[in-house]
Amino acid sequence: LRRVFDKFSTKYPNNKMTKTEFIEEMTQMGGQKELWLSIYSFFDSKKQGFISPKSFMVGPKFIAIIRTSDANGELDTTEVADLLAQLFTLTDSFSKKKALSVDDLVKAMDADNDGVVSMEEFVSFCENEGDLFEKISECTKAKFLTALDVQASKTSEFSHQAGGHTGDEKGMKKQGNNILKHFSDKEFQFYEDLKEYPKYQKYFPKYSGRTQVKNSAGGLDHFIILEDLTHGFEKPCIMDLKMGSRTYENGASVTKRLIQGALDEMSTSFVSGFRIVGIRTWQVTAKDYVVKGKDWGVSVNTKGLGDAIKVYFNNGKEFRRDVVKAIIPEVEEILAWFRKQKVFEFFGSSVLMVYEGDTSKPCKVNVRLVDFAHTNKTTKHDEGYIHGLETLQSILRALGDDDGKEALNKNITTHVIKKALSTAASQK
Repeated sequence: LRRVFDKFSTKYPNNKMTKTEFIEEMTQMGGQKELWLSIYSFFDSKKQGFISPKSFMVGPKFIAIIRTSDANGELDTTEVADLLAQLFTLTDSFSKKKALSVDDLVKAMDADNDGVVSMEEFVSFCENEGDLFEKISECTKAKFLTALDVQASKTSEFSHQAGGHTGDEKGMKKQGNNILKHFSDKEFQFYEDLKEYPKYQKYFPKYSGRTQVKNSAGGLDHFIILEDLTHGFEKPCIMDLKMGSRTYENGASVTKRLIQGALDEMSTSFVSGFRIVGIRTWQVTAKDYVVKGKDWGVSVNTKGLGDAIKVYFNNGKEFRRDVVKAIIPEVEEILAWFRKQKVFEFFGSSVLMVYEGDTSKPCKVNVRLVDFAHTNKTTKHDEGYIHGLETLQSILRALGDDDGKEALNKNITTHVIKKALSTAASQK
């Protein structure tokens, strides 16, 4: 019980646990899934989609007690005494600091004064009796922080970022084969929703829930655990492309609309359907990375977009047309999926490309969709994303054509202009 309380109260931001997380946690403790579904349904009677840590803690304990008694759904004085004894054993100091009589506890729980404690009365008492749970939390705090110190020592800065924050508290962290990305309610919910669509999951990083790490100030930072898409690459070369003709969502603030809208029109987003956020490419002769950031990406215009993308595939010695040809089918599969799916609408999301920059190793690529802090459910096609993917497809096909590399910009101009005019008309 102590382990369960500590895990919940520190692992889940805002004291919320989703239905999926509850079932996963409880089935590890034993019992059938149907039992835990029933318990969850009781505590989430308002259908909020989450439960609190106290509900998570007292629910299974109450069930365990009544199943070993007369199973009448109520606690009498003897059963409450057993419960109190179990709670006291959670800490050596708790019973010394606050001695409660069983009669007083029953009286406090028994709201209708009928001499027994119903499940509703038990839950209500535990939800309101904060001191009981604070004592449990206090006595195990030192043990928990020690565990966090160990966890923090196993994390490091994630250096393979083409865009975003690098080298500061806001940057992603590396932990084994995963990265830890700072927690966002909407992105977390997106990955939770994605569980309902197993066939879609191959287009996204593998998701492993959430965790927390102690920061430099001694507090806790919460993270989403995602697959490190650069794992297994000796010299990962990365390109981050922010997709969509519009990168702010419908409910964005006026300030957000003005700033993001200006960036969309200044850059290639509005016309071409995407812009370059960052490039990180290994140079075989210089034995170092060429890095291009957000400012450079915004400065690229539509006419120069194809040439800018060529930078990503140039290792300082040769143009990696083999990599381009390997990436094309990956992009086309994602495009085919977007033309069919009408579940999610993405704003500010990216296509992330990775390829092996070490030329002594076989050609290897990885293309996934990332960044979902502004993703919403929908019933229509995501035309802005489709437009960007079609432009990208045209550019890659031209770059991968052994005979057509000189005509790169001409090959994509007609597509871009027609699509941009169509998109602009639909948004008026």
